[in-house]
Amino acid sequence: MQFKPIPEPPSDLETVGDVRAATPLPAESRRNDIDCCARLIDETHIRSRDDAGDWLTFLRALELVRSEPHGYVRTSEGRSPPTLRERFRERVYGSAAVLDVLEEHGEPLDARAVVERTEDRSSGDAGARDRNSTNRREFDRTERILEWAVLLGAIERVEGKQTGDSDDRRPRYRTLVSDR
Repeated sequence: MQFKPIPEPPSDLETVGDVRAATPLPAESRRNDIDCCARLIDETHIRSRDDAGDWLTFLRALELVRSEPHGYVRTSEGRSPPTLRERFRERVYGSAAVLDVLEEHGEPLDARAVVERTEDRSSGDAGARDRNSTNRREFDRTERILEWAVLLGAIERVEGKQTGDSDDRRPRYRTLVSDR
C-alpha cells in the first residue's frame, strides 16, 4: 500500500521523533477521549488538523505509527535511516519514481527537471504535453519528496550557482546512497 499525503519537511529528523512521540502509546489508544490530531497540534509545531492528519498518514507510511479502531498509535518498528529510506521509497506515493529519475540521470537535477522526467516516464510521450504547464501541485509534491529524501539521507541537495549567462540558484538533487 502506498500513501499520498506528505507533510512539509522539517529541518531535522528530531522533529519526526517529536511528532511520533506526541502520538498515543498503544495502551492510551483505547481511551475514547484522545484526539490524535488535537494532541499533535498541542504538543508539536503542527498548527492545523489537516497538517496533523497528513503527518499521521505519513508516519503510517514510514510504519512509525499505525491506525487502530480508536485512532493512531506509536509502533515499535525500527527507525534506522536505511529502514526509513526503504519505507519512504516503497510506501510514499511518487517517491520511487522521483528517486529512480535521479538514479538514472546521474547528474544533479532541479525539481522542475525531475517533474518533467517523471511525467515523461508515466506518459510515455514527452511531446504530448506542454512542458511550460507543469502542474503546480505535482511540482510542490515533488519538491517535498526531494526534501524528505534529503532529510532521510537518500539524496543530497546541491545548491544552484551562476553558470555562464544564467544565475540559476535553484537547488538541485542527486543520489547519495543506494539502499536497494
